Amino acid sequence: MITFLTLEDDYETTESLKKHITMLDTESKTFVANSCKDGLDTARKIQIDIFLVDINLIGEETGIDFVKKIRQLYHKKTPILIVSSMTEVKFKLKAFEEFDIIGYIDKPYISEEVIQKLEDAIEMAKLIDNKKVTFSRKDCNRTYFARHVYAVQRVQKKDRQIKVIVYDEETNTITEEIFKIKENLDEVLDLFAQKNALIRCHQSWLVNPKKIKAIKYSTEELILPRDIKIPMGSSYRDNIEAFI
Repeated sequence: MITFLTLEDDYETTESLKKHITMLDTESKTFVANSCKDGLDTARKIQIDIFLVDINLIGEETGIDFVKKIRQLYHKKTPILIVSSMTEVKFKLKAFEEFDIIGYIDKPYISEEVIQKLEDAIEMAKLIDNKKVTFSRKDCNRTYFARHVYAVQRVQKKDRQIKVIVYDEETNTITEEIFKIKENLDEVLDLFAQKNALIRCHQSWLVNPKKIKAIKYSTEELILPRDIKIPMGSSYRDNIEAFI
């Protein structure tokens, strides 16, 4: 499932973009924000795959301010499409060069052009979603799709060992493998293409927030698919609840 965030303060434009998105991907989910603050709040809580950003927003902050902050929160290649009535060539070039956006939708727009640019954005998002991560140990290296990693536990602090809980596509099973890291769990987070692909849920655990099905407060546990249970540290509760 591809997740979109549309930052737009015009209702008709928002609804039109949502219809175009649904036409291309019926399983997609579109979040809507009409201010930079609302957009950033959503982006901090939810892993967004594609951003559609209007430059001319009502308020003190513009869409450009939003894009700058998104590039700090998310991987630099996360697809961003600019939606605006501003058509100056110099401005477009600046947006492409400084913010690494992937496309520009002029208002009023032509439906066919919007579909083409959304298709390009979806393909790029899929490439990021298909990013692979490699964990190492003495006897071999193992490579997984990042989206298949359910959780990571630091099991031996002194020896810097981690346990990776991962979905095996070939056997349709969940496996656990032990690997080594050089420093700490932050090193594992750096392997992934997007922030929030894994989040810290405990001093010794990272979890894929898209895999959290429920929180069991009585035992301070997170419930993942196939009834996998991992601990939740009380100091990380607010961070986790933002994704549920």
